[in-house]
Amino acid sequence: MSGDSLIFVASFLGTAAAMSGALAVLWRRFRGLSHLMDDLLGEPPRRGRPAVPGVMERLQIAEEERAILREQVKGLTTELTVMGRRVLVLLELLRKHMFDGAALLSTGQANDDQLIEDLRAAGIPIRDLAPLPDTTLRIPEDPNV
Repeated sequence: MSGDSLIFVASFLGTAAAMSGALAVLWRRFRGLSHLMDDLLGEPPRRGRPAVPGVMERLQIAEEERAILREQVKGLTTELTVMGRRVLVLLELLRKHMFDGAALLSTGQANDDQLIEDLRAAGIPIRDLAPLPDTTLRIPEDPNV
């Protein structure tokens, strides 16, 4: 082999090595870009793998779920408002029955029945209760006195 052909082969191999290195770098960049495009656009289903939705599809799903959650929160807020009002009415009725000269501890069953009637009249749902026990305060006598 002559010197010119050795130079040609060496330069060819050097150029091929440089080009393969450059192609490897470009391939890594392209593969990363390819993954980004797959994430943005989604992927169709393949054998053994379901479809992967793209960014816009996932955003639409998230917005639909957010709307559902917003309606649920709105409903819970309404329920809490109603319950809060009922608690205020209940507190007012308890205050009325306890501090308007007719304490529950002193009047027993009659006042309890009136309280239940007032609660029902205020729209507070209560289930039918068995007669409440006598709530009159009894102080036991001390046998040592």
